[in-house]
Amino acid sequence: MKKPGILLIFAVVTVLIAASLFACDNKTAGGDKHGGAPKSSDVASSDVPKSSDVASADASSDDRPGGDALESHKYSGEIITETGSPLRVITRWTAISPWGEADYTVHMEMSFEHYTLEFAGKDGLTLNVGSIAHSYNIDKCIAGSNDGISETVFMTFEFIASPNSEGKVKMPFATSIPFLGSYAGVPIDNIVVEGRIEFPN
Repeated sequence: MKKPGILLIFAVVTVLIAASLFACDNKTAGGDKHGGAPKSSDVASSDVPKSSDVASADASSDDRPGGDALESHKYSGEIITETGSPLRVITRWTAISPWGEADYTVHMEMSFEHYTLEFAGKDGLTLNVGSIAHSYNIDKCIAGSNDGISETVFMTFEFIASPNSEGKVKMPFATSIPFLGSYAGVPIDNIVVEGRIEFPN
């Protein structure tokens, strides 16, 4: 008659073992929130530097100047050539020395300042800059109106200039443009454009 008591004890022990196994299975099936390997979200919020942090640190340690400071020096000028008529020639130039370099890149631009202008165009013209002669052409031009002054660029040129022993650039330039016509009733056979690019003053 002891068998029912033993069976009861055996049943209780079996239920307790099953309950403890079920609890262990629940812990491992869903993952332990406080143990095991860190999740990706945990790593992202840790003290490991992110790529954006590294990039900004590199940028702040870069000792090169930014923006316009990359141009060590910049000079510009404008020369106006009168023709004895309302037609004028404007020469503009800009000289830039990149950061860490002594030489300058000089950009020249010549334009007619006019009301209505009709120009046949000329080939094989010469621009003398310093001791060097450069050839250029002027395209045919029909531009402007009687209502206001216009500007028509007819020549652009770029060259390298080196400072002299005093640290200055002095370069004379000259060109001759056969006009062979008239402007505003004034006959013009030839336009001589000359000047000097000089900096610093």
